[in-house]
Amino acid sequence: MKLGDVIAARFEVQAFVGEGGMGDVYRALDRQTGEPVALKHVRVAREGEQRFFREARAVALLSHPAIVRYVAHGSIPGGEHYLAMEWLEGENLRARLERGPLPLEECIDLARRVAGALAHAHAQGIVHCDLSPANLLLIDGSAGQAKLLDFGLARHRGDRTETTAQWEGPAGTMGYMAPEQARGTTEVDGRADLFALGAILFECISGRPAFGAESYLAVLAKIVVASAPRLRDLVPETPLPLEDLVSQLLAKDPDERPASADAVLEALNGVGGSRPTLRAPIAGNTLAITERERELVSVLLARVPDATSHRDLDRRVLGLAARAKLRSESLADGSYVLTSAGSGVASDQAARAASTALELSAVDSSFAIGIATGWATVAGGLAEGDVVERAARSSARSGVIALDDVTRGLLPARFEVAGERGSFTLVEVTHKERPARLLLGRETPCVGRDRELRTLHAILEESIGAPLSQVVLVTGPAGAGKSRVRYELMRQLDERHPELRVWLGRGDPMRAGAPFGILAQALRKALGIGEGDPREAQRAKLSDHVGRLGPAADGERIGEFLGELVGVPFPESIALQAARQDPLLMGDQVRRAAEDFLALECGKNPVLLVLEDFQWGDAATVKVIDSALRNLPELPWTVLAIARPDVHESFPALWQDRNVQEVRIGALTRRAAESLVKETLGDVDEATLGDLTQRAAGNAFYLEELIRARAEGRRDALPDTVLGMVKERIEGMEPEARRVLRAASVFGQTFTGNGITALVGGDAMAGEIGEWLSTLEQREVVTRRAEPVAGDSEYTFRHALVRDAAYAMLTDEDRALGHRLAAEHLERSGVFDGTLLAEHFERAGTPERAARFWGLAARAALDACDFDAAITRAERGLASGVIGQEAAELELCRGEALRLAGRVAESLPVVDRALASFAPGSLGWCNAVGERSLILQRLGQSVELVATAFELESAAPDDDATDALALARVRAALALIRFGERARARSLVELAERAAPIAGPVTSAYIHAFRAVEALLDGSPARYLSEARTAHARYSEVGDVRLALEQSISIGSMQMELGAHAEAEKTLRQAIASAERLGLWHALAGARHNLGLALAHLGHFDEAIRLEQQALDAFRDRDQRMAGGAELALAMIHLLHGDNARALDAGSRALEVLKSAAPPLVPAALATLSRARLGLGDAREALELANEADALLSSAGTEFGEHAIHRARAEALDASGQREAARNVVQKARERLAEEAARLADPALQDCFLEHVPDNVRLLSLAKEWRVSELDDPGR
Repeated sequence: MKLGDVIAARFEVQAFVGEGGMGDVYRALDRQTGEPVALKHVRVAREGEQRFFREARAVALLSHPAIVRYVAHGSIPGGEHYLAMEWLEGENLRARLERGPLPLEECIDLARRVAGALAHAHAQGIVHCDLSPANLLLIDGSAGQAKLLDFGLARHRGDRTETTAQWEGPAGTMGYMAPEQARGTTEVDGRADLFALGAILFECISGRPAFGAESYLAVLAKIVVASAPRLRDLVPETPLPLEDLVSQLLAKDPDERPASADAVLEALNGVGGSRPTLRAPIAGNTLAITERERELVSVLLARVPDATSHRDLDRRVLGLAARAKLRSESLADGSYVLTSAGSGVASDQAARAASTALELSAVDSSFAIGIATGWATVAGGLAEGDVVERAARSSARSGVIALDDVTRGLLPARFEVAGERGSFTLVEVTHKERPARLLLGRETPCVGRDRELRTLHAILEESIGAPLSQVVLVTGPAGAGKSRVRYELMRQLDERHPELRVWLGRGDPMRAGAPFGILAQALRKALGIGEGDPREAQRAKLSDHVGRLGPAADGERIGEFLGELVGVPFPESIALQAARQDPLLMGDQVRRAAEDFLALECGKNPVLLVLEDFQWGDAATVKVIDSALRNLPELPWTVLAIARPDVHESFPALWQDRNVQEVRIGALTRRAAESLVKETLGDVDEATLGDLTQRAAGNAFYLEELIRARAEGRRDALPDTVLGMVKERIEGMEPEARRVLRAASVFGQTFTGNGITALVGGDAMAGEIGEWLSTLEQREVVTRRAEPVAGDSEYTFRHALVRDAAYAMLTDEDRALGHRLAAEHLERSGVFDGTLLAEHFERAGTPERAARFWGLAARAALDACDFDAAITRAERGLASGVIGQEAAELELCRGEALRLAGRVAESLPVVDRALASFAPGSLGWCNAVGERSLILQRLGQSVELVATAFELESAAPDDDATDALALARVRAALALIRFGERARARSLVELAERAAPIAGPVTSAYIHAFRAVEALLDGSPARYLSEARTAHARYSEVGDVRLALEQSISIGSMQMELGAHAEAEKTLRQAIASAERLGLWHALAGARHNLGLALAHLGHFDEAIRLEQQALDAFRDRDQRMAGGAELALAMIHLLHGDNARALDAGSRALEVLKSAAPPLVPAALATLSRARLGLGDAREALELANEADALLSSAGTEFGEHAIHRARAEALDASGQREAARNVVQKARERLAEEAARLADPALQDCFLEHVPDNVRLLSLAKEWRVSELDDPGR
């Protein structure tokens, strides 16, 4: 066929379009109608003619808007055929899906369109049999205008019966053919098309195939034995009715699918319109986790090179599978997939699969076999995850039995395996006689841990007797027996030291990283506070306990901030109000309260703080304990942290500076293991004893499981992994007990009876649940607290691995539902742990509900000064997709944490995003603008800061934001004044001062801090000291230790400038100690910066330079203003030391930074450079620099160094031969010195100012030397 040909005297060939499966496709003109048509030119062998005529007959029978319209078909000379159909313009669905999923409304439109086409075809007796994205054309790209194409595999009911179509082999499109097609079943009906529609709809919604895999064989196997994921796990906004419909369409059994395409159309009408909405949470006690569960299954996939020659294998393969209790399926390509079925030990299932593989290989050595093990849902035995694909991937080589790593780990020793991890192959089974092994149900003594117990006792005795603080870390792998050692230690301590106060907290994987989580739990128990206690009762217990320990004045503060730590908030006092507005302040106050409380307790009795499972601890607890160990070294208290070895990954260098002692729980010795076996089982033969101890490999948990197996009389093959052992133990229980354990596992390591009730059926089930929990306690699966909390019994899993196994047995649906129900139960019960609730809602698949709690968790981390945790939690909240103000609050928290963590450059765009979402004048907007001002100051971005000031000047606050706006204005003013924008800064402060009657104490303190800076610029040290001390007092009143510390540093700096260098050294060294204790990097660097200058004046140049360099390293890239100040200080130190060259280098670097980052410091930098130049003999350059400094001093003032500028200019003028001009400078400087000295009320301070400040001393000396008018005792 060529262009211009006329086919059947009707169709004029106009253009070649492309190639098809049976021939070529052309565009042609239908001369009868004048319309274009698609013309298939079919070149087929005799066996392909049937497909052509099948398609032609099918489309000729069909007339539907969603099915391509038939025009004509026939034969042409040469034995070839043609088929003419309507010409369509559009894009096939396969090409569209390559760009991503379709919007939900388009998916529903497409489903309606295709279901309507199928309903019409099925009504005519036509089954398409090859429905796929490639056979759906979207006219003009519209899903609602889709057309169904290619009926080449279609079947008509007349071919066989009135209801079915005969199947002739593995045909159709991979990933969309129904299981009955994938099996090579001889008959299929219209429900095969419905399965394909389900697969298409799944992919359109999720953007991924329902049964995607790397190979043809893996796809076939998945279609037959694997469940498709739930759509809402991939696309949470999928309407529930639509998810249910897709699940029904993808049912393995045709009888479980919708009965017809008409039924599908009816179901689509129930989805809720073309624009589905999120499903609202369903209330009511009918929601509960189900009895369905998952278990480990092994999948065997066997492939034969020539499928057609091995059809006689079916009977033998099916027989082997039945004998091994494996479910078997034959695939259309001649392959076989076998899966373990029913409950049983994981190692048994793997062994049955391996034995069957060896027998299959014996039947035909050409089999290529792969075995993989993974999780499956029990109902229907359908394997989930990638286990089928891993089995298919392994079965690549003929004559080889390949194993995945999990299967290899589960196989008993009698199977000989070659290769290494990632490439294991099964060789043979060695028939060795294996001893019987059974399970234990008795309590076990503590054996083999005498050395560890002696070490722990010695540490405790030293702490109590000295007294001194101690910290010991007990580590060991899961199952090593750490908790057993802890229990035995506490039992013995109870006898030896009844006066010892033991505070016990346990880590939990669900609460891992929650600020103060494990410490709060320990303190709540010590204080007798229960989760269910009324809030007033909780406060009363806390206050009464603290009141019995110490003076009332301090007790109120301790109680309030201890309440913040343990989740018992008190009504807002002045100190609490200030702390709740400032996370750093809150962290400082909480740490201080915790230390004071511990000190009071130790004054009464020694204390042992036990932190079990500390690998699930939190950074805030680590910091509080570190601080307490540093600050309370001579009190009788000990920290006993118990953790898995990976605790060192979670908390690197854990308490290394506090002389932490680590006790490692190693493997039980053979003798200890044998002692435990004999103690629990009595006399046993040597073979059994040796087998138990050898297999336990020194792991106490493994050994106990083996002993239980022996005692209960179960003689099945022993599993070789912990997973298999735990799985066997749980599966041996009643279904109700397993369901209770699965529900308990949702809560983590610790749970309550009421919590289980909330997950398995409501109050009506409470009695039955209590009975099952008692049974599980008797079986030593869980342990119960001695005393119920608020009437609700609290339990813990006896071992974390049991919890992990129970959790793994939850189906995906039950896991999501369980976490949602758990979160709602905890919320109703008054639990306000943001991290815990966020984790539950996130794992429930409801990230939009988790976002609010991630915000609470982030703020809690900020209050605990755990900035990394705050950043992480805020990011997790943002990842949920929240928008608007909720997202803005998370961004603001993240930005603040980034700044406080020293990642200042990263914080600005984050805070800007938050600011853009807040309404001007709102509380959030005010907080964000105040935060932004601090960031801009640190980054040296003066232009942006001025623009921010304009916004603040015109802003009108909301009713709840008056104080917040005043505070934001003063914060911005403090930043502005350091850029030389004094007038604008003063304007902002005046606006803030008008709100003084209703402004809070924090705002008032900021105002005094601003006035101190103004005094500095005015050259009034006395006023500066007065305002700085007032600000310090105000910050101290509200308990803001951090800002009070910053004022202390400022006071120390002024003491230095006034010549009181020894007093400055004392003040600044105290500030350094406080900053180190609080972990405040910026304050620490600032104190070092100022102390460096003070020490230089005292002649300690080496330490001065070291401290200043440390300060510079800390400020670099974090705070440009302070980095420039540190460079300037280095230059001044070098000047004092007589090193003019280094002073010039450092001063030049400082000037470059300060020009943009801190203009008020530029005059001092110029004066320093002038003196360095003069020292190097360059009088001309020195004078130019000094004149520039003086001009800036006159026009804008300087933050410090006024007299250094006068000195530099006088000396430069004199060196340039301008003595008279120099005398005039000295005259004015002498007058200024007299005025400033007069304002210093303290005579001693006046003496320091005039006699110990080098610049002042030099100016007075020049005045005397040059006979400037007599200076009689200036300032007095």
